[in-house]
Amino acid sequence: MIQKLLIIAFISLPTVLQSANYQYTPNSQPILLIYNSNTLAPGIAPVYSSNGTTLAFGSSEDQSPDGAILPYETGDYYLLRIKSHDALTLLENSIPYVIIGQTVIVKATPEQAESLSRHGWGLTRLSPVDKAAQTIPDYSIPRITDADTSIANLISVITPQSSGQIIAALSSIATRYSYAQGCRQAEQYIFDEFDSLHLATSFFAYQYNNVTMRDVIGQLSGITHPESIIVVCGHLDCTSETPNQRAPGAEDNGTGTAAVMEAARALSGHRTDLTVRFVAFSGEEQGLIGSSYYASYLQGLGEKIVAVINVDMVGYSGLYEQDMHIFSDPGSYSLGALGAEILSTYTTLDSVPHYGSSPEYGSDHYSFAIRGYPSIFFIDAWDGFDWYPYYHTVADTLGNLNLEQQASITRAVAAMAATLARFQTNTGPSYLPGDANGSGDVTGLDVVFLVRYFKGMGPTPNPILSGDANGSCTTTGLDITYLVRYFKGIGPAPLYGNCR
Repeated sequence: MIQKLLIIAFISLPTVLQSANYQYTPNSQPILLIYNSNTLAPGIAPVYSSNGTTLAFGSSEDQSPDGAILPYETGDYYLLRIKSHDALTLLENSIPYVIIGQTVIVKATPEQAESLSRHGWGLTRLSPVDKAAQTIPDYSIPRITDADTSIANLISVITPQSSGQIIAALSSIATRYSYAQGCRQAEQYIFDEFDSLHLATSFFAYQYNNVTMRDVIGQLSGITHPESIIVVCGHLDCTSETPNQRAPGAEDNGTGTAAVMEAARALSGHRTDLTVRFVAFSGEEQGLIGSSYYASYLQGLGEKIVAVINVDMVGYSGLYEQDMHIFSDPGSYSLGALGAEILSTYTTLDSVPHYGSSPEYGSDHYSFAIRGYPSIFFIDAWDGFDWYPYYHTVADTLGNLNLEQQASITRAVAAMAATLARFQTNTGPSYLPGDANGSGDVTGLDVVFLVRYFKGMGPTPNPILSGDANGSCTTTGLDITYLVRYFKGIGPAPLYGNCR
């Protein structure tokens, strides 16, 4: 049981409810402060705002005219949406908390916070942040009115069957709980899929609660502005009532992970002006841990994040079929508007835009939005509108899903990434992979041409990458072996690599 602490009374803020009083103990760690939004001083970086109340970190309660929230030395601060105030009986005399509307703020250990998340949704760990410096003067969010035929063709490869195969593969792993070995298996599966697309693939590893977890990254580097980055992301981990034994996580978030992976497949091998980075996060169900660490890391590097598209739970349709909620904040309103335009242009889905006064917590876009990066969030239900009945249960399986809807939002995500990254519709590779002799077709004569080239008896392929049959972005003797296997019917067809 946690020792009781004093919570400073919020007489001027009637929207704030509170638990019993607790004894306040000063400490040197940053503490969460409460402000009336009208009293927020310049330079304060809010981590949450609602109904005129803002939360931000500081070193002393004297910094806030309205007081400190749970300045307790043990544990972290978390936000969580509660199903009902009745659920708070579980907290009395156990964990200190404050309520603002439907949001409960607690100071707890990782284990306590995760236990509480069974009685609500959107668990988010809070930490002090600074706004990222954005220096991309030559970029503005585009607007669209008509479909681009090239982009429509690009996204046509995404089908309910192809997305369904990924969701089935992910949910067949016994559990993708972040602490479980099954999550490491899922991370490797996604890594291998990104790698097979010839993306620049890597792990972002971090330690949390004595466990090494990994975000998975696949990157398509831009041609003109490789330093400017579009992030397409979703979380790969999941949970349930028995997370260590069984957590299939088909909807939450196999559907979002599949959307990221399918968007990567659609864009791979093509050229874009800007870089597109596909990321699958772990640690989301523990409070957005993987995305928080990663966003902080990118901020430290000074990376230029143009836009973040987060996809979380997009395969369930209930009474309000074929709708998709889009969340944005003041720093991403234009990005949210583009998301709605993309949905209406490239799909038959209805959009439900939410233009919030601050970043919506509860999914991985928050880790970027709170740092000032333009970020939006796609989800198929919200706060009573078709909320998924099998959320965080062992019954979250593939059979509950509408794969047509999931494929539609995936096509929209891919189209949005292509639009933002300035997909080069007329400047694709000017060669056919494997066509070393430039005849316009790939035949056995190309094998002869390459053999003569490597023996120094024949000319160089023009361009040199026309001899690159295996997509390695170099022309080597391995391409001869690749072509021979292809012609014998025991290997795949020649393919374009992610060559720049």
